[in-house]
Amino acid sequence: MVQNFIAGQSDYISSHRKEAEMRSPVSWWIRGYRLLFAALASVAVLAQLMQSIDADRSTVDFFSYFTIQSNLIAIGVLLWGALKAFRAPGPLSRDVIRGAAVLYLAVTGIVFAALLSGQPLVTVPFSNSVLHKLMPIVMVADWIIDPPSEDIDLRTALLWYTYPVIWLLYTMIRGALIGWYPYPFLDPAAVDGMGNVLGITALLLTAAAVLIAAIVAIGRAARRRVG
Repeated sequence: MVQNFIAGQSDYISSHRKEAEMRSPVSWWIRGYRLLFAALASVAVLAQLMQSIDADRSTVDFFSYFTIQSNLIAIGVLLWGALKAFRAPGPLSRDVIRGAAVLYLAVTGIVFAALLSGQPLVTVPFSNSVLHKLMPIVMVADWIIDPPSEDIDLRTALLWYTYPVIWLLYTMIRGALIGWYPYPFLDPAAVDGMGNVLGITALLLTAAAVLIAAIVAIGRAARRRVG
């Protein structure tokens, strides 16, 4: 009985210590850089939008780019993380959404480097650098610096696929209807047929699966590092 009491007290203390650690305030510098990069990305998106409007391009087309959408998600996640005073214990969905933003920005950076960096792009140079190069690094670094409060299992992380798949379906259906695709590698006319589009898409989705596993593993390792 005494041993059970001691064990129970130990579990109680451990549980409350863990909760206290989880509710520790987020460092001011973490909140600060999140605000900074959210503002920087917002300016980059706005600058690119202004150029698009000046060139009399479709606003719907502008917001159909994966780069723009993923960066808007990242801005929201960074602001959310900057304005909350404590690390957790919030709902696990908070970290699930953070992980999704990390994935989408990582995909943005990798696709740009692999498929678009050599293409002639009608973009504001500042916006191009921030949205395609800087923000992917920022989101991955933030995931490591302030890791998720709980481990995320792979089954839950697979939910991150939902948005890219919906975006692909929207893009391909809309592209077939209006004859415009946001990226040349999704345009059947630009890559010699729908078969090549499907091959590239399958490759990208496979790469995304690898990234999902990597993001989950990095989050777990970083969480153990900070205790």
